[in-house]
Amino acid sequence: MKLVTIALVSLVVHLSLGWMYAPLVSLVGGYWQGRGGGRLGAVALALSWLGLMIWNYMMAPSAMQKMFSMMSGILGNLPSFGFPVITLLFALLLGALSGYIGAQGALVLKKKPRQ
Repeated sequence: MKLVTIALVSLVVHLSLGWMYAPLVSLVGGYWQGRGGGRLGAVALALSWLGLMIWNYMMAPSAMQKMFSMMSGILGNLPSFGFPVITLLFALLLGALSGYIGAQGALVLKKKPRQ
């Protein structure tokens, strides 16, 4: 349930504020999860970006294919599937890092003081 919630909220934030604010949702998800927050953040952010790419590809396949081939050419003459793969790897790394930071924040803030 946490994964679906974080992925959907991340998608809404991505669409309303921009892609650079979507990792903040993974950070909050990592805080919510505690241990394993990095995995939750990585999978949630990658799922939301994958869903957005699939939706865009279903709505405008020729435009997306042209964008994929053009961006793959700019990034070093990659095959046209290279750009979406790199985008998903970036989402995985960004989500994992922000989720891990959130999980570490949860450990620090919820830590009981020594007596």
